[in-house]
Amino acid sequence: SYQQAFPVTALAISASGQHVYTAGNREVLVWDVVSGTLLFRYPIAAGRIVDIEVSSDEANLFASSGESGRRGVIDRLSIDLSDRRSLTDVQRLVVKGDIAFDMSIRHSD
Repeated sequence: SYQQAFPVTALAISASGQHVYTAGNREVLVWDVVSGTLLFRYPIAAGRIVDIEVSSDEANLFASSGESGRRGVIDRLSIDLSDRRSLTDVQRLVVKGDIAFDMSIRHSD
C-alpha cells in the first residue's frame, strides 16, 4: 500500500480478456478481470512507466519507462502467471536522453 495515490499511466488487456495490466510509478500490476483481484505486482525501478504491452500468450511483458530528459528504458519481462514468484528473466535496454516509444502487439485471431 502507498501513503498517496499514484495515477495509472499505462494499461494493457490480455488477448484472452482474463487479465488487465496497469502501470504507473515503477511497477506493473496484473489484475483478474472477473474478480477485480490484484494478482501480481512486478517492480520496474527505472521510473514512471509510460507504456506497457503483453504478448498474446502472456509470457512476455514489455514496459517503457525512464526519467524525462535523462534516460529511456525498455524492459522485457518473462513472466509466469501460474507462479507469483516467477519472474524468469528481465532484459533491459537503456538509452541516454529522451526516447519516443509507442508499441503495439497484434494478437492473431
